[in-house]
Amino acid sequence: MKRPRFNDARGAAVITGQPPFDFEGVSMRCFPLRAEMQVLSSFIDRFLNVMPPEIAHFRPMSPYVYLMILNYGQMSSEVGDSGWVSQNEVAFSVPLEWYEQRDGRMVFRDWASICPFIFVDDEMSQYTGREVYGWPKVHGNFGGAGTSFTHHPRDPMHLLRFSTKVFPRIYAGFRKSERTVLEVVQDPPPTWTQMPPDPRNPLNPLLAFPTAMAEAAGLMMEGLDAMMRVPVRGYGPNSGPEPWLDRIQQALNDFELFGALPFFNTINLKQFRDTEEPDRACYQAVVNSKMTLTRLSEAGLLGDMQRLNGRSSAGYRIRITEYESFPVVSALGLQPVRVEECDEGDGELRRVAVLEPVMPFWSNVDFKYDVGEVLGQREKHSAWVVPGDGEERKDRIVGEPEPGGSRFNNTSGAASISVSGPFFFPRSSVRVLPLRASKAKLEEFVDRYLNEGQPKDGLRFRPWASGCCDTAYVYLTAQTFGSMSSRGMDLGQWADRSVRFLVPITWTNRRGERCVGTLSPFVYSDSQVGTATGREWLGWPTELARIDSPPDHWMAPEGPGSRPQSLLTVTCQALSGLGAGSERVDQRLLEITEEDVLPDSDDRWALVSESWGHRLRRDLERKQGLAREHRDELADLKALALEVLTQRRPLNDIALKQFRSSDRPDRACYQELVQGTMTLDHLWDMEELEDPMHVRIHRLASQPIVETLGLEVKHEEVGDQGTVYWLQPIRPFWFNADISAHGGRRLAHRSSSEEWQVAEDPPASYFAEDGFESRVSRLLVKRLEEEDRKGPVAEERLLERHTPRQQPARFVRDWWHQVDEGKLPERPLGRDEALRAVESLTPDLALDSILSAEWGHRRDSRLLRQVALHETGVEQKPEWCVRRDSVGPEADEVFPLPPGDGAYRCAVDDAAGWYPGEKMSKDGDHPPVTPKKKTPSRRPPKPPS
Repeated sequence: MKRPRFNDARGAAVITGQPPFDFEGVSMRCFPLRAEMQVLSSFIDRFLNVMPPEIAHFRPMSPYVYLMILNYGQMSSEVGDSGWVSQNEVAFSVPLEWYEQRDGRMVFRDWASICPFIFVDDEMSQYTGREVYGWPKVHGNFGGAGTSFTHHPRDPMHLLRFSTKVFPRIYAGFRKSERTVLEVVQDPPPTWTQMPPDPRNPLNPLLAFPTAMAEAAGLMMEGLDAMMRVPVRGYGPNSGPEPWLDRIQQALNDFELFGALPFFNTINLKQFRDTEEPDRACYQAVVNSKMTLTRLSEAGLLGDMQRLNGRSSAGYRIRITEYESFPVVSALGLQPVRVEECDEGDGELRRVAVLEPVMPFWSNVDFKYDVGEVLGQREKHSAWVVPGDGEERKDRIVGEPEPGGSRFNNTSGAASISVSGPFFFPRSSVRVLPLRASKAKLEEFVDRYLNEGQPKDGLRFRPWASGCCDTAYVYLTAQTFGSMSSRGMDLGQWADRSVRFLVPITWTNRRGERCVGTLSPFVYSDSQVGTATGREWLGWPTELARIDSPPDHWMAPEGPGSRPQSLLTVTCQALSGLGAGSERVDQRLLEITEEDVLPDSDDRWALVSESWGHRLRRDLERKQGLAREHRDELADLKALALEVLTQRRPLNDIALKQFRSSDRPDRACYQELVQGTMTLDHLWDMEELEDPMHVRIHRLASQPIVETLGLEVKHEEVGDQGTVYWLQPIRPFWFNADISAHGGRRLAHRSSSEEWQVAEDPPASYFAEDGFESRVSRLLVKRLEEEDRKGPVAEERLLERHTPRQQPARFVRDWWHQVDEGKLPERPLGRDEALRAVESLTPDLALDSILSAEWGHRRDSRLLRQVALHETGVEQKPEWCVRRDSVGPEADEVFPLPPGDGAYRCAVDDAAGWYPGEKMSKDGDHPPVTPKKKTPSRRPPKPPS
C-alpha cells in the first residue's frame, strides 16, 4: 500500500506522538475480575470479529477481565521530539486466543488481549491511542478517595477514585458532568488488640481455614471449566481440550526466560465515522501492536496480610457505578458479589456493582511499544484488504463489500464514541475577533495544507484576499453553547465552549465552479466528546482545552471597571520548546483581555506606532480605496451577507480529515477533504464590541498559531511567562443566533494510494452556472439601510425593535412577498454580479460596513438613540475606521486629524475616538461629533441575553 504522507503543514501542532514508544517505570496494579463467559464471548464476536475468519478470529481465553491500574513514570517517543508525559490509566483487559481459518479449520496463532474500555488522564496519549492504534481511550481524572479514618479506625480504606464526564442518562437532554465511575476499596489490616475480639478477624483460624478451602475449591472448579471448555459453558464450538497443547507451547515460547524478550499482542479495532453517513465507517482496521517487556524490576501479590483470612480477594473490592454511557459491567458480563444503590445528588439512584478480584497482584516494569501491524482494513465501500508484506507480496482482498457501506461498530456503547450530527445550537453566543495576517504566509499554508498532491484538474484552494495587497484576515471565534441537540445521535449536552481560528478561503471544484468558505486550522474544545467529534467526524484538528471566562470585577474593592479584565483564557497541554526533551504540561495558550500592551508613559509606543500603527493606517486606506473603486460590488457583497443572515444560506467549512497509519506513522491511513456547512436559522442580536481589547498568544512550540498563520503582531513581550504575542482585533463583534451545523460532504479522499480520488458528484456550488438563484439585491440593501429614518412610524418601530435594520429577516421576507405578488419591481442579484463581488472584495469590507450600519442590533443602537430617543450628537459610525488609541500616546502622529475636525466618538466616555481616514475627514463625510446625552423620556427594556 502506497500510503499518503501525513500532512504536517500545521507544524509542530501535528505532533501527537509517533511510535515506537518507551515506557519507563510503569507501576501496575492488576485485579482479575470474574465474568460470564457467554456474555464475554458474545461481546468479542460483536466488537472484534468483524473480519472474515480467514484473516483473524478471536475468542476469550478465560472467564476473566483484568482491571489494570497503571502509572507511567515517563512516556516518550523515539521519533522526533514530541516531549514526554507521565500519565495514569485505567483499562479493562480481556485475554484472547488468536486464530486463523485455514482449509475450513480454526488454527491457533498466538495469544493476545484487547482493552475495549480504557481511560487516561493525558490528552496526547488519548489522541495517539485513538488515531494511531485504535485504542478507544477516554479522558478522565484520578484522585485520592479520602479516608474514613475519622469515622472509624476499622472502616474500609478508599485507595483510589476515578472520575470522568458521563451522561447521567443518554438521549434525555442531560448535560455531561464529572461523575465517579470506579473506586478501589480495601479492608483494614488485621488487628491483634481489638477488644472485645472480633470473630471475623482474619487472624481467627476457625474462620480463615474454611474460607481458604472454599476459595481453593472454587478456583479449582473454574480452572477445570476452563480446561474442558465445554461449548454450552460459553466457550463456543470447536473449543475442546485438544488445542491446549498448542496454546501452552506458544505461551512457553513467548515467555522464554533466557531467550528473546517477552512481548504481548494487543488487538484494537481502529475506526472513524463517515462524514456523510455517520452510522457508517469511512475507515476500519484491526490492528495488532506488540508491547515488549524490556525489564521486570519487581512484582508480587497485593494484600499479603489480608490474605490471612483465606480469601483470594485479599480484602480488595472494586466499586463500579453503572451509567448508560459507561456499560462496562453489563457489556463484559462482570459478576458482582452484590449491587448497591447510591444517590449522587441528582435525585436518581445509581446502581453500584461491587466486585471482588481474584489474586490481585502488582509489578514495576519497563515496556517498549512498537509500531502496529494492520491485520486487515477496509473503507466505506470496499472489501477487507490484507496489506502485503514487503515489495514483492501484493495486497490480498478477502470477502465482499458490506451492502450499504461498512457499519460503524458501537458495541462498546456511548462511553468512547464521538457524537454525530446534524447539530442544532439554539441561542448560541459567538464572539468574532478579526485579526490581521500576512497574505503570503496564508497562501503558503493553504497550499501545503489543502493543495498538496492534488492533480492538475483537481481542487484548488487559496485564501480569500484582495490581489492588490499583502494583507488578509484570520477570524478568532469564541462560541458558548446554551443548549444543543443532534438529529443523528442526541446523547445530551456534551460541550460548553469552543475556540476556533477561521481562515476565509475560495476554491474551484472539478466542474470549474467557484466556492467560498472557511478553513479551521486550530480548534479548541472544553469537552472530550467535542474533541473526538471534531477530529474523527468533522475533520477539525480539535484539541482538548480548558476555556475559562473569569467573572468581572464589578464587586472588586477598587470598584467596578477600575482595572483591566481578562475576558477569556484557553489552557491546553503543550510543549514550550522542541529538542529539549521537555515534559508536556498544561500551559496557558491564549488570553483575551482589556489590558493595553504598554503603559502610557512607556517609550516603546514609538516602535508600536512605526510598525503596527502605520500598517493599520495603510489597511484602512486600502479598504476605503476598494470601497470607492467597487461601490456596486460592495453593495452586492453585502447583499450576499444578507442572504446568509436572513435566508439561511449555508456557510461552507473545509477540513482535512486525516489519521496516522499504525504501521507507518509518518504516513496517513486515511485522508479526506470534507466540506461541512453551517446555517444561521435565526439572528437574535448582533453588535460591535467597541471597547478596546487585545489577544495574547503565548509562543508554544507545539501550538505555532502565530507563525503558521502569519498573524500580525502588535507587540512582542518577553518575560517570566516566555514570549507572548500581543494582537489587536480590528472591529470585533458578537452575535446571538440559532445555529445549525450540518454533516459534511466528501470532496476527495485517499487511503491506499497517493492519488486523490475526487468525488464524482461534488456538492453543488452556490455560484453554479445552472440553478443559481438569489433572494437578495443591491436595491434591497439600500432600502434596508434607509427606511429606518422615515417619520414617526420609524420612531415607534424602533422602540418595538421592528425596523428593517433591527430585524432584517422580517424585512427581507416582507419585501420579497411584495415582489412575488407583483407590487414591487425587483431583479434578484445575478450570478455574474455575485462572482464579481467575491473576486473583487474580501469579507472584512462587508463586515465593517454592516457593523457601522448596525444590522441586527436590537438594543441601544445609535439609530434608536438618534431617531426614537432624540439624543443629540449621535451620528452614524463611519463605514471604515480604526481606534485612535491603538497606538497609545502616538495617536496624533499616526492618525492626524485636520484642524477642527474631531474623531468619531461612540459615547461621551470614548476618550480617544475613532479615526475615519484622512480623505473622508477632508471631504466632510463625517463631521466632528461631540455627543451630549439627553435624558430620554422613553427607553425600551433590554431583550434577554
